[in-house]
Parts: sequence; C-alpha cells; structure tokens
Amino acid sequence: MATQKLFVLCLFMFIFVHRVAAQSLSTNFYYKTCPNVGAIVKQTTARFISRAPSLAPALLRMHFHDCFVRGCDGSVLINSTANNTAERDSFPNLSLRGFQVVDAAKSAVEKYCPGKVSCADILALVARDAVSQIKGPFWEVPLGRRDGTVSIANEVLANLPPPFFNITQLISNFASKGLTVKDLVVLSGGHTIGVSHCSSFTNRLYNFTGRNDADPSMDPNYVAALKRRCSPTDTTTIVQMDPGSFIDFDTDYFSIVKKRRGLFTTDAELLKNDETRAYVQQHMTSSGDPSFFADFAESMVKMGKIGVLTGTAGQIRRVCSVKLFVLCFALVFVLRAGAEDLSTHFYDTSCPNVEAIVQQTTALFVSLNPSLAPALLRMHFHDCFVRAERDSFPNLSLRGFQVIDAVKSEVEKYCPGKVSCADILALVARDAVSQILGPYWEVPLGRRDGNVSIANEVLTNLPAPFFNITQLIASFTGKGGHTIGVSHCSSFTNRLYNFTGNNDADPSMDPAYVAVLKRQCSPTDTTTVVPMDPGSSMHFDTHYFSTVGTMRGLFTSDAELLKNEETRAYVQQHSTFFRNPSFFTDFAESMVKMGKIGVLTGTDGQIRRVCSAIVVFLLAGLIAASTHASLKMDFYKNTCPNAEKLVHDFVHEHIKDASIAAALLRLQFHDCFVRGCDASLLLESTVDSGKKTEKNAPPNLTLRQFDFVDKVKRLLEGKCPGVVSCADILALVARDAVRAIGGPTWDVPTGRRDGLVSNGSETLTQLPFPIDNLTTLEDKFEKKGLNMQDLVILSGAHTIGTSHCASFALRLYNFTGKGGEDPTMDPAYVDNLKNKKCKSISSTNRVEMDPETSEKFDRNYYVNVLMRRGLFSSDAALLTNDKSRSIIDKIIEGQSVNFYEEFAKSMVKMGNIEVKTGTDGEVRKICTQVNS
Repeated sequence: MATQKLFVLCLFMFIFVHRVAAQSLSTNFYYKTCPNVGAIVKQTTARFISRAPSLAPALLRMHFHDCFVRGCDGSVLINSTANNTAERDSFPNLSLRGFQVVDAAKSAVEKYCPGKVSCADILALVARDAVSQIKGPFWEVPLGRRDGTVSIANEVLANLPPPFFNITQLISNFASKGLTVKDLVVLSGGHTIGVSHCSSFTNRLYNFTGRNDADPSMDPNYVAALKRRCSPTDTTTIVQMDPGSFIDFDTDYFSIVKKRRGLFTTDAELLKNDETRAYVQQHMTSSGDPSFFADFAESMVKMGKIGVLTGTAGQIRRVCSVKLFVLCFALVFVLRAGAEDLSTHFYDTSCPNVEAIVQQTTALFVSLNPSLAPALLRMHFHDCFVRAERDSFPNLSLRGFQVIDAVKSEVEKYCPGKVSCADILALVARDAVSQILGPYWEVPLGRRDGNVSIANEVLTNLPAPFFNITQLIASFTGKGGHTIGVSHCSSFTNRLYNFTGNNDADPSMDPAYVAVLKRQCSPTDTTTVVPMDPGSSMHFDTHYFSTVGTMRGLFTSDAELLKNEETRAYVQQHSTFFRNPSFFTDFAESMVKMGKIGVLTGTDGQIRRVCSAIVVFLLAGLIAASTHASLKMDFYKNTCPNAEKLVHDFVHEHIKDASIAAALLRLQFHDCFVRGCDASLLLESTVDSGKKTEKNAPPNLTLRQFDFVDKVKRLLEGKCPGVVSCADILALVARDAVRAIGGPTWDVPTGRRDGLVSNGSETLTQLPFPIDNLTTLEDKFEKKGLNMQDLVILSGAHTIGTSHCASFALRLYNFTGKGGEDPTMDPAYVDNLKNKKCKSISSTNRVEMDPETSEKFDRNYYVNVLMRRGLFSSDAALLTNDKSRSIIDKIIEGQSVNFYEEFAKSMVKMGNIEVKTGTDGEVRKICTQVNS
C-alpha cells in the first residue's frame, strides 16, 4: 500500500510541475519559497573553497560547460546510465572537478527547502560564489532555471569551443549562444584562474603543423619551459594557466596573452582580431581592474541565461546527478526495504547539527595529518564487512580511533545519547575523503550500534590482500560494496620474496617495482608503511588504476583485477584521467551501498554513549592524551618547566657564528618537509634494517650540527628524563639559534612527538632542491600547507650560511648540458665565483650565500636575488613570477621588523607540518634511535 502511495505521489509531482506558470529569471525568484538559498549556497561553497581554492576555477568551468550544451539546465551534473552516456562522461568533461561541492550545496538547500531550488540555479550560484571567494567579482544571479531531463555525451563536442579553435570559429561559436565578441574576450579572462592538463596544448609544443614543430605564435622561451614539464604523450601533468596567480582572480591573463604565453590556441587567437586585441591591451596592466570585473560579471549573467528552462519546462531534481523519474523508482525500491531504513534526514529533529559537528572535528584532524583520511576510510570498510574487533590481527594496523572518539565526544555535548557510533564512523569516513578533495556523498543515517565484537569473525569476513579474483567477487557479492585499504610491508612481502615457496617474486608484479619495494621492505619488516598509490598517496584520484594497469599494485588482490573482463575494463577506463568524475560518482555510490551492509535500525542494538571500552579514559584526558591534541605554548609547564630556558641558555652560550645557526635552521627545515616535524631526520640507519634513513640520504649528507642537538637532548634528559621530544628540541634550537645572531624570535608551540619511521628515499620526493623551478617549488610548499608568501619568506634564510660549490656549479660550467653559464646569473658574479671559490665543476669549497653580510640575519639576500646573484636556480626562480617578485619588492621597500614578523609567522606554520601529538609516536630517549 505504501509503495502505491509513493508512486501516486511521484505522478502527482509531475502533474503539479507541469501546471506551474511559466516564469522568467529573477533575482528574487525564491523570495517566498526559499529566501535563504543564497546564504546557504554561499556558506557551503566557502567551506570548500577555503580548504581548496583550486576548486574555484573548476566550478566556474563546470558552469561554462553546462551552459554551452543544451543551455544552463544542470545537464552536466547528470550521471550516465546503462542506456545513455551523459555529458559529464564525454571526453572534454572527464577533467571536470567540483561535483561534490554542487552536491553538498544541493543537500544543504534540500534540508531547508525540499524540492524548491533547481540544480541549474545552484550551479550558477556556486560558480559566482567560488569566484567571489578568491577575490573575483560578485554579481547578482537571476534565478528560476529548471533542470533538464536530457544529457547526451555526443552533444558536447558539437557545442563546446575546444582549445584549438581559431578566432573565426570562436566568434561563430559564441554568437550561436547569443554572446558577443566582447563576451568572448571577457569570459576568456576566466583563464586567469585554474590549471590545464598538458594534453590540451602539447600539439602547440611538439607538432603544430604536423611537422614536429612548435606553434610560432607562442613565445619560444615559454615553449622550452613547457617542454620541460610536458612530454608529447603526457595526460596527467597539470600546468597553471596564469603562472604564479592561478588562484587569484585578476587581469594577469591578458598580460600573459600579450606576451604570447597563453597555453591554448584560443588564447593566442585573441590577438588576431581588432576588437579582442584592443580589449587585451586595455586590461593587461592593472591586476584588479574594476572595469574588467564589471565586464566579467555582465558577461557571466548573459552566459547564465543561455537556453534556460523556466516555468513548466524541465523539472526540479531532488538529487542533481539523478533525473526525477529515476529517483522516484529508487524511492519505491527503498520503501520496500522496510519502514525503519536509513535516511539522510534521520537526525533533523533530534540532532540537527550533527553533520556540521562531525565535519568540523574531522577537518581539524585531517588538515593536521592528511594520512588519517585513508586510515578512517579503511576503518569504515573493516567495520561494515564484519562485527569488527579492533584487536584482531587484520585490524592491529588500523589508525584513527582517536578521531572517532573526539567526534563522539563533541556530538555528545550537544545531543547526548542520540547519535550512534556507527553513524559517526560513516560520516567521518565521508568527510575525511572530502577533506583531501575526494568525492562527497550524502550519508543515510539511523544506524544503531552493535553489542557484539568477536575477533575471530574478522578473518572469515574481511577480503584478504592475497585473495584471487574469484574469492574477491564472492566476498563483495556477499557485501555489496568496494573500497581500498592501506598497507604495511608485511601485507605484500610474500609477493617480493617467496611467492610460490621457492624464494621467488610474483611474476604478475613489475620486476622493476619489485626491486624498488625490496629496498624499502625486508622479508620480516612489520613496521614500514608503503604508499599504495606512490606519488599521490594523499590525493584522492584515479591514479590507483594506472598503478594496477602497470602491474604496480601492492597486493595480489590488485593484480587480480586484471584477470576478469569486467574489472579489467573498469581499470582501463579510469587509468587515463587523473580525476575522472565518473569514478568519483561510482565511488560515492559504492560507499553508500557499503554503508548499508547489515545495519541495525529501529530497536535493534543500542546508542553507545562512548564508542569503545577505553573512551572513558580518553575523554578524561582528551586534551593531554588524544592524538589530535594541538601544539600549545608552555606544553612542558608542569612536566619540565625550565625546558625552554635550558635550551635558550645552551644555544646562546654555544652559538659562536652564524654558520652554526644556519645549519640548525636547515635541520628543522629538512626534518619538517619529510614526514612532518617529527625528528625522523635525526634517526641513524641500522644494520638490521638495511635501509638508509633520511639522515643518510644524498640531499642530507651536507647537513651539520647533529651533535649540537644531541647535546641539548642529553642536557634535558638529565633534568626531565623521557619528557621533551627531539622534535620539539629541533624547533626550539632553530628559533633560539636565529635569535642568538640578532635575527627574529617567535613563539614555538610545543607538544610534538617523535616519529618511528625514517626512510631516506622519501627525501628525494619531498624536499625542495636548489635546481627546482618556481612551479615545482610552489607545488612542494603547497603540499605542506605553505603558500607563495611562505616560500619567498623562508627562502630569506639564505641570508646566513654557506653552500658547497657542487650545489650550483652547473650554473657556472654546464647549465644547458652542453657547457655554458646560466644566463639568468650576473656574468660578473659568475666570473668571480669561477676565479675564486669554485675553480672547477668538482670543487668542494664552500661559498657564503649572502657574501656581504653572511654573519647577519637581514634582508640582503633579496638584494642579491634582484641583482641576479643568488647562488641557486631556486633563488633565481623567485624572479620568474610576478607574485613572488612583488613579495620581494615589498620586503626590500619595507622595514626589517616587517620581514622579521613575516619570517616568524612562516616558521610557526612550517613547525606545524604533520606533527605527531598525544599518543602518536614517542618521546625518544636518544634522538638518533627509536626507543627499544
């Protein structure tokens, strides 16, 4: 009976929808039906953009792609079905990102105004708010669009202007959408933000006319620079469209076009028409040109009206990726599952803020330690597949229980006894994935907590890493979901050393990768952790499928995906594009399915007040003992009250010259950039491990003053044994050393704990190198939570200290690989270096990085950079970008105190990189070895 009622309701909805009077777009369209829609969308969008500014250009692009195909009707958001490939899965749209933002905004709006606001309107609002969030223009968005019911992939190529169009084709394409030549050049200015895959412009670099030549309309120097980043077949590397300010909405794009440095043919074509060229020239000088902002806003409003559906046309989707008929049939099916099933509105009355509480607490943990995201996802997987006992063997490596406990504690403050631990785990897993730019999905809620947890059941229910494809399919068929875990060496070393029992390797694994893994993992290694997706282990993307396709999956279960037609086809489908939106959709759908496995609802189970037997202890000492405890001032106030004074006095007594201070400052920098500020740099290699630690890796062989840190540690151990970590000592010593030579001082929050792992090979991928260009440097700093300002400011540490000639000799003797000097270095300085300190390319002499004031912590380094006298390529790189150059100019024009303040801020930020706190890690007794 209930099913019949729901079906009748669906029919009634469609009849009602088609009787609504036709209406035009209006900025007050939702004044009565959803008056707060603008505020809701803005708040949701800001939450995402504040964490990931790179989503702003992605969302702007999504709105553009939607409007140019079938009009602004939200059809780009619709998922493909078995019978139809939708727009979002067409080739030009496979690199679209940000669907999770639109989904989150729609979900938030639906809570307050169910069935009122279209996805097309939400997409228009999100695009506007995303641009505004990164200091771009704000415009009034006329509303009242309705959602399309048709989405066809083949229509995309016929409607979207590709990056290789000439100016005539561009003008014609825009005119067909009711847009003028001025709209064309104005909207092209949107390229001032965002990135592009190399594949969108490599034809201009390598084979423009079919004769292996470059596009003559592109600056040859820029062609050469791009070739160093993009190989002819590169489909994964991304390049900033407006280098240096790709997340700042400004007019730099027009300067780039004028300099013939636009990435696309369509950019270059703007100089071939009188009207577009005049606009480029008009706006190429001032970065915040108000007339461009006004023009952009006007053109966006015009674009937002292309082919809109209003009145009784189209529909209002309840879920943006699903058409309403499909949703109704899904609702009918769900209803048959039982009256007490899960619901996304389960806590609307009893705990309406639960999702916000969970999201905020999860974000706090994951922002400080992104490696917790896959750990929390894995925990949800293990929980769903079995009444999981945390002390069973497969679960001993699970991490993140402290996050669940902290979230539960926060929720209990507001809604005691209302929200289950099972629901919290499901929400935390979703929010952790979203925090690292993975998909976002609505989590149906209403689970209740189980009363039974049996360790023996884990081995019989969890799919093991050594399962073959038949066993995997059987396991997942019984559960209805799929996700990917995290691994220690012990989970796959059988594939490296003894696959068939004859001391052999698994032949289905790439032999070169076997050799790499053997250098990291000994046969008996149970502690080393290896990324499952090397190079992007902290990024949620489709690179895993590329790894599997090249026979580099860690587990037998990974390799088995290539032995079944259906799984192999999926791997091949998603192994090409870095962030395939259809995979994000599939993952979200599968996570929802997995989250429904064997749930308890209604009166089954219970609502636990604490999620584990040890939570009472954890809650009693949450601030002091949980691993999410933040760093704080006076951390050792009770346990070692004189710690900081002891360090300060020792440093000031023993710092004899600036070179010691420079060496100690460099130690902290090299430590924090690899595995976070955990003193893993200080660990010595051991004979048993057979592996080099960070300390013995090539980039760190020139580091000095380890013995200085050891002496400070011994001093503190004599006063407060086992209390002060080596990681904190490194941070305090660096600060006090700079201060001892007359440099700035800063507050050092303490409470770091020492890491247990040190892997020399990680230094090669994590540390910035003196040969890095600015794009590489910016990327490495950004991955550590540091921005361009921090990059330029921290480079100022080169005002003290020395460098071996070997670190920059190529700039003097063999810059191009065919002899010759670096043309970006002052020739007179090159001659001076060659004649005095670095008389050959193999010289071992040391050179002051700031020759005139090498003993003084000042701003003279930046003067050297402007005079093209920085020793390293990384110094010269600071002049290759307008933003970094502007920062240097401000430093030189300002006061020393201002530079000191900025340096202090950046050092505090760097000192917070991926710190271990609470119960993570340990407090080493000796800094060179882990505790026994």
